[in-house]
Amino acid sequence: MKLIPDWRSAWRFLSVQLAAATALLATAYDYLPAVRTYLPEGWVKWAAILVIAARILHQNTPGKAP
Repeated sequence: MKLIPDWRSAWRFLSVQLAAATALLATAYDYLPAVRTYLPEGWVKWAAILVIAARILHQNTPGKAP
């Protein structure tokens, strides 16, 4: 695993944005009853799995340049 050279640019990555959106929705789910009507119970684990799977599938292979 190799870290990105400039960590301040990490917010530009789609995987980071999706993880932040999932965390925001999970917090809203706990505190806003209106959100509960639109999202089923247990949705957070499936959203997290999708973010992780998308990140794994679209990351560069070791021999491939970024």
